[in-house]
Amino acid sequence: MDASPNQIWIIALGDQKPLKITPDNLDADRPLMSPNGRYVAFAGRFINESGFRGNALLFIHDLKSGTRTIYQDAGHFHDYVVIPLHWKSQSMLEVLTDHGETGGHEKITYVEIQ
Repeated sequence: MDASPNQIWIIALGDQKPLKITPDNLDADRPLMSPNGRYVAFAGRFINESGFRGNALLFIHDLKSGTRTIYQDAGHFHDYVVIPLHWKSQSMLEVLTDHGETGGHEKITYVEIQ
């Protein structure tokens, strides 16, 4: 496995303790905090034992409950990209997805947290 995949850490203002919100086998990037500070959305790819990075996935970590939810579309390819763009509200996230090496397959979607 890659010796140093990108990880996401946060520091809560109340207790000032660092908290890692990504598992060790995840290469993560593009963190985006919700307006109320409860959720952190980010993109990531799991890394297998051979060091191969899997498909891009969207994660939303709930800082209140400590749960992490994975969102994905069917049929991802290895060159698929997912980018959390903007929180439309406290529970609605705007996401850019793109698949294909040549581009031109970009799509804006919305993820609503239940």
